[in-house]
Formats: sequence, structure tokens, C-alpha cells
Amino acid sequence: MGVLALVTGCGSGTAEPELTSAAGTPVSAQQVINAFQAAGLPMPEVRDNSHNCEKLGCREQITTEKVTVLVFDDEAKAAKLAETYGAEDAYRRGRVVLSFRAQRTSADKQQPYRAELDKLTQ
Repeated sequence: MGVLALVTGCGSGTAEPELTSAAGTPVSAQQVINAFQAAGLPMPEVRDNSHNCEKLGCREQITTEKVTVLVFDDEAKAAKLAETYGAEDAYRRGRVVLSFRAQRTSADKQQPYRAELDKLTQ
């Protein structure tokens, strides 16, 4: 399993953390799904729903019957969606949002996904 790290990127005056892999490439929704699978978390019916990103403001969206992984270009957009969905239905780490809204995944069943995303981004 690859290692992901949280690094700070430079830009136009304000530094914003960016999730990257050990190879230095930005984290993708597929990398998050792969890490969940490697950890033995259920990932039934994986499908790319990135066509919804135009409406949601995300860059990528992969949906399963347990969780939806959304990756945004910046943290502000990710934070806005997570806030809109609420803490019981979404979990944000940097530019990645885990949404449990459509799946109606209970809080106790969300915890392993949240913990795995935390491990990926330490």
C-alpha cells in the first residue's frame, strides 16, 4: 500500500495544504478507494460519478454503497460541502470529503472509513 502525506504547497501568497502521495502526485478518489479496499473495508458497487462534480464543485467523485469519496481542487470548496452536509453525514480531511449522506451509513459504520482516511493523510 502506498503512503500518502500532507504537504504544504506554495501559490499566490497563501499556502494551502495539499494531499499528495509519496510519489508527490495529488491524491485521487481512486487512491482513497484503493486504500479502503486494502484495509478490508467494504466497497460494494464502486462507480465513478465524477459527472456530478460540475454541480458539486468537486474534481472527482467515486461512489459505493457504503461511502462517496469527493476530491476538490481546494480546501474551501471541500469545507463548504462538508459543512452543508453536516458532521453526521460528511467527514473532511484537507481536500477530500467522505460523504455518507446518500448511503445513510450509521455513525458507528462510518468510523473505520474516517480512521483510514486519517491514516492516509498523516
